[in-house]
Amino acid sequence: MNDLNFLGTYGNIREVWTKYPNGGISGDYVIIADVKYRWDKYVKRWRREGDFLESTARLNRIFRADVTVENNLTVSGTLRAKGIKQPNCGFYRTYEGLLEKYPEPEVGYWACVGDTVPGEIYVCEEKGVWKATGETGGIDSLDLDRLDEIEENASLALAGATARFTEFVTGISVIKDVAPEKGNKRCVVWDELNCRFLMNVDGNFYTDWDGKQLYYNENGKIRRDKIFVCDNVAYLYNGTTLVDVTENLYNKIHNAGFDGTPDEMYAAFAALLRRTIEFDIEAPARMEHESNIDGFLGPGETATVKFTVWKGYLPITALVTKWSISREGGDAPSDAVWNSSAKAVNFSGTIDLTVDDLSAVQQSTTFTVTAEGSFSEGAVSYNIEI
Repeated sequence: MNDLNFLGTYGNIREVWTKYPNGGISGDYVIIADVKYRWDKYVKRWRREGDFLESTARLNRIFRADVTVENNLTVSGTLRAKGIKQPNCGFYRTYEGLLEKYPEPEVGYWACVGDTVPGEIYVCEEKGVWKATGETGGIDSLDLDRLDEIEENASLALAGATARFTEFVTGISVIKDVAPEKGNKRCVVWDELNCRFLMNVDGNFYTDWDGKQLYYNENGKIRRDKIFVCDNVAYLYNGTTLVDVTENLYNKIHNAGFDGTPDEMYAAFAALLRRTIEFDIEAPARMEHESNIDGFLGPGETATVKFTVWKGYLPITALVTKWSISREGGDAPSDAVWNSSAKAVNFSGTIDLTVDDLSAVQQSTTFTVTAEGSFSEGAVSYNIEI
């Protein structure tokens, strides 16, 4: 009886992709150079049986299936989720606010509603229906939705979600489009007359620059999810202009239950802003990448990969004076040819990769990128595995 999941024997992985450009299905396997490879439907790649690939590079693994963690889950970085289910749904000022956030509660959910703590407790005993219990509580909910205002304001600074600018300016007469990557004096300023941020490079003002995404969203609008800091004063954009919210932030923190006299709280908040700025200055340089692929590159696809350099949350790519990239694919002669190619020699922070740039003798290829520049470390390196 034939094994329908056995797709044949091949000399290298490229032969497999040539015959099966869309990959396989769950259970499919091939033999490559006497080694068995199975189709991994979650990351859509052929993987050596029993071999779990690990890399020091930051990979974006996509699992198109449910994942169950039986014991503790520790997240070293930032946890991003479209939705988190938990019985305690938080604290809301009004029932309408609760209903807006959770219009279809599940049985077992509970929340608190009110302007004071404790608040009125609502529970879900019937799917999709909130019911007031007539009891009060909710002190333990203060770290959830009760702190939405702080999440939108003060704790943004804690998370590094701040953007610094140097000064307020008026009467701008020289405006250009794209700022050069290098300049003796570079700083972001606030144009009071036109209510916008500009990049000042050696006395010339620009409307577009590397790092503009810290100040504007993808629609070209000034971000309202950021605290903008100038001289340790905090500002938020209210849709029209910048508003000084330093005192307001203190009041929100204080009213949410944090202890301290007004002077102590304000001093703590000012220190928080200073620490945020100092963290950016003192943090080690690091590199990140963004790409239109998730770590897997198939035939006919092109991966555009852009590398950026940061200090804390401060972009310093403009300080890079030299880029270099090298390939390690398990075949030294082939790697040497690629490393001396025009694509590698002319690399300047962004590169287009296809399957022809990948190793033909092993499953994954590692690219090492190095950026040298006028920052304290002098150079920073980064690995990406495809």
